[in-house]
Amino acid sequence: MSVHVNNHTRLAKFFHWSFALLFVYGLAKQVDEVEELDDMAFLREEVVFAVVFLAFLALRFLYMRKQNCTALPEASPPLVQALAKAVHLGMYLSLAALGATGLMIAGLYGNGFKDGIALAIVLWFHEASYWASVATIALHISGAVFHRYAGDGVWSSMVPLLKER
Repeated sequence: MSVHVNNHTRLAKFFHWSFALLFVYGLAKQVDEVEELDDMAFLREEVVFAVVFLAFLALRFLYMRKQNCTALPEASPPLVQALAKAVHLGMYLSLAALGATGLMIAGLYGNGFKDGIALAIVLWFHEASYWASVATIALHISGAVFHRYAGDGVWSSMVPLLKER
């Protein structure tokens, strides 16, 4: 089956894979206990990371929106198009919430709110954002694998390995 697919630009691929690495780096360096933020140097590192994370996410979002980047074939069913948009938007929102709540935690903790209801609420939203990110990333990967086996060119437009025929 020969289907014309819009291949993503090099910059789109750079944003995609660089952000994936940034997310994995964030997981590897995550704060295990909020008390670790008592170390002001560590707290500053976390703030810088969150700002870079959010800035990179915003740049990626704006670029992809401006370029109207999609690799879905034009003949894709409306449901597939809607699901792809929903999953991508869900990823952006949950990842933005993850970074934003991380900054809120740092702001609260750095200003002496080391316990209490405000910190507990923001910590809850931070964890919920993390799990929402994991869920939407899992859906995104599942969709990519689906397209890989569908052979519609979507996989090959972004993934440098196991190209479709």
